[in-house]
Amino acid sequence: MDSQKDKLIQFFRDQMKLEDLIVEKAEQNAQRTDNILISELIRGIALDSIKHKNMLNALITLISGATPLIEESQMEALGEHIKEHIKLEEKAIESYKEQLNTIEDTRMKLILRYLVQDEQKHHALLTRIDKWIIQPQTLTEDDLWDMLWKQAPFHGTPGG
Repeated sequence: MDSQKDKLIQFFRDQMKLEDLIVEKAEQNAQRTDNILISELIRGIALDSIKHKNMLNALITLISGATPLIEESQMEALGEHIKEHIKLEEKAIESYKEQLNTIEDTRMKLILRYLVQDEQKHHALLTRIDKWIIQPQTLTEDDLWDMLWKQAPFHGTPGG
């Protein structure tokens, strides 16, 4: 099992190096043009690769078992912020879609469609983060009491 973990960690590290190369090349290419649209699209790819590298690093942390549980109070606040963020993403999606209906320029439509798709990915990911990561990793007061009392030899009474 450790060998499999080690191989996976090495794979993630190798991919992080690849993402660094992508960022380097994208930045070089973005600087080679005065066309702001092309330059920013290429920079967007570089930013995605930076994000990919950060996610790969998070996966290494996850495999290493170093992810702390989220306390119930933190989960509530984080959950509220994520729900707010989801609403903002929904607003952005709707706004971009409205503009798509009014614009004729195919270049602008291309970018706006890309933005809609990106915002939709954010929306879906935030929903999954809330459901699959925050809620399951929340340490509630009930969880603490269960851990404490299930392992206690006398369960709070003298002699059992």
